[in-house]
This record gives sequence, C-alpha cells and structure tokens, in this order.
Amino acid sequence: MLLVILVSCNNDKKVTEETTANPQVKTTAQVDPKTQKLESLKTATATDLDQMQKMVPAEMAGIKRTRLNMNSNIGYSIVQADYVKNSKSDIRLIAYDCAGEQGSQLYNSSFLSYLDKNEENAGGYTKTINLNGKKTIEKYEAATKSTSISFLANETVLMVLHGKNISAETLKEAALKL
Repeated sequence: MLLVILVSCNNDKKVTEETTANPQVKTTAQVDPKTQKLESLKTATATDLDQMQKMVPAEMAGIKRTRLNMNSNIGYSIVQADYVKNSKSDIRLIAYDCAGEQGSQLYNSSFLSYLDKNEENAGGYTKTINLNGKKTIEKYEAATKSTSISFLANETVLMVLHGKNISAETLKEAALKL
C-alpha cells in the first residue's frame, strides 16, 4: 500500500512555476517644472540689493535713468528705475528678488500664472515669447499704450520692463542688454 501511495504521489507531474509578469515598474512622478522652480526659489539665497542695483543700467534704450528706488523691507528685495523720455513716453524697470517664501509667491502670481498663456482681444494681448532662449511674457494694453516684458534674469531675479508709448521691439532690445 505504501508503494501505491508513493506511485500515486509521484505520477510524473511536472510542476511548473508560473511567473507572472511582474515587471518592476519604477514610477517616477512627473515633477512639474513650474512647481520645481517654485520650490527651488523658496530655498534660494536672497540677492543682495547692491547686486540687484548693478543689474539696473544708467541708460536704457537711449534714455537716461531719472530715478532709482530700492527696498528690502517687504519680504523680498525690489529695485525700481525710471527712464523718462518725455511727458508721454517712459520706461520703468523693476527687478524683484524672488528668493524665499514671499519672493516665490510673487514669482508665482506675477510670472508663472501668465506663462504659456496666449490671449488677445481688442484691449490688448498677453503672450509667451522666446527672448534669447528664455521664456518671456509680453503684454500690451491698448487703452494706455503700455507694453511690458517680464523674464527671469538669473535664477532668482524677475525683471519687468514697462514701456508707455514705447514699442515692444524697443523693450525687447533693452531687455537683451540687461
């Protein structure tokens, strides 16, 4: 009887181990470049006001600087320069240090929220352009004949040029020289 049990247990069954296709999928969460930039700005070192002042030229588009203001008491540093051509035409350059918590929030609301938006209507337009290899926001308001160009000058300083009765091309040329 023992022989019958042994023979019945060993009835030449081939045991095959089924391996299920269990590829080791490594899911890397796609990190949004905008979110990644915001996170890096939050931990970035603030730019010194003296360094920011050096980014502001004494003359822009053939117009001499008429005023310069600097402030770092609002959670981020800001440098503002005015270039007045005449009573109807001027350029204003504003440099914002976007390092730190408040600076990154400013960057998000002033730049990222407009990035890659292209809108046009009778009142003007907002579009993302490529200026010297960098994404740049160009806006135009027909009612005030104002154009603005916004771009990140280095890793933390957001440059905004506003021109009243100044062409977009003139502002772009000025931006390229910054």
